[in-house]
Amino acid sequence: MDTIICTLCGEEKELNKFYKHKGMPSGYTNQCKECVKKRAKIREIELRKNPLWVEKEKERGRNKYHRLNYKEKQKVWNEKRPWTKSNIYKGLNKKLKLKETETAHHWNYNFLEDVFIIEKKLHRKLHKYLTIDEDTFCFITMEGNLLDTKEKHEYYINIISNLK
Repeated sequence: MDTIICTLCGEEKELNKFYKHKGMPSGYTNQCKECVKKRAKIREIELRKNPLWVEKEKERGRNKYHRLNYKEKQKVWNEKRPWTKSNIYKGLNKKLKLKETETAHHWNYNFLEDVFIIEKKLHRKLHKYLTIDEDTFCFITMEGNLLDTKEKHEYYINIISNLK
C-alpha cells in the first residue's frame, strides 16, 4: 500500500491515515488525520477565548436548528423514546443534585433511576460511540455489541474515557 509523509509530524503513514483531497497531486492531504484533528482542537480552544466568536457560534447553531427544522424532527425522534415523557426522566438531574460539570447517564432506559454519574464531557464523547437499540432501550456500541448489563456498560465507559 502507498504511504505519505505527514508534513506536521514527519511520520510516514498509509493513505487511509490521510483525508482525500482532489486538489493535491497524490489525491490526499499532506497532513495526517491525527495532526489535522489536533490542530483543529487547538484552534477551537483559542477561538473559544473570544466572546464574539462564541456568540457567533451560538447564533450559527440556532440558525442551523431552525433551517434544518430540528424542532419537528425532535418530535419524531421522541416518539421512539417513550422515557422522555416520564417525570422521573425529566427531573432526574435535579433530584440527584449533580455538580455543574456532571450528568446522569442511563445504561438502560427501562430503569430510569439506575444511572452512572459522569462528567458532561465524557457523556458527549460516550454518545459519539453509542446508539440506542429501539427494542431493548439499551445501547449498542459502534462495533455492534449490545450493552445489556450494567457491568458491560461500565466496562465500555472505562474504555471510552481512556481514549484521547
